[in-house]
Amino acid sequence: MFENAQLTAYCDGSVAASPCDFTLTFHDVNGRTLKQATLTLQPGTGGFLDFTPSPAILGSPNELDPCVKVLRGAGFASLEIFDMFTQRTRILLNWGDRSLPRTGDIDFALAGITPFHTARLGAYCEGEGSVMPPPCDVTLEFHDIQGRLLKQSRMTLQPDTGGFLDLRWLETGSPSRKVEIQPCIKVAGGAAIGTLAIVDNFSGLTLTQAYPAALAAAAQP
Repeated sequence: MFENAQLTAYCDGSVAASPCDFTLTFHDVNGRTLKQATLTLQPGTGGFLDFTPSPAILGSPNELDPCVKVLRGAGFASLEIFDMFTQRTRILLNWGDRSLPRTGDIDFALAGITPFHTARLGAYCEGEGSVMPPPCDVTLEFHDIQGRLLKQSRMTLQPDTGGFLDLRWLETGSPSRKVEIQPCIKVAGGAAIGTLAIVDNFSGLTLTQAYPAALAAAAQP
């Protein structure tokens, strides 16, 4: 009750610099289609579909079956459940991958923040499994839904140490109460574990945490 479900898609441009086609659908527990949209997204941009329960069914929980189909290209998907009044995210599911140390690009699906939120992108340099593990050269970045770079920080992390980059709503420059952002980490040396947390500005409590998203690609003809 009093919640909105938002299904998001982000077109990844690192695999192929071509547009992506996504179909976003909300089904009910009986398989009936409640809402659906097909989006064509340019590489490095995202989009979303909102679903708000109608007044007729307010007052009781609604079981939803969200579905994302990748028709062309490859990208990332997430589901957010947020309060309709405060716009605060209660649940963030990004069809994530495991917390494994990685090199190269570490991408997350879209996540929303409000004036009461801080997004914290973290990286931890893995030091186990090697006699002399190398340091990690990482670049932490936040982009908006149109692919514009909002904030960036480059750091060198010694093995078994971590670092993070915070993004507040005011730094997005958006007038919207809820802003969708796309975090990513670039690891040029070593192997790092990436995490994304949404933190409450007043209490300091972590509201939700996610690991990198798994890339979904369209089926080959």
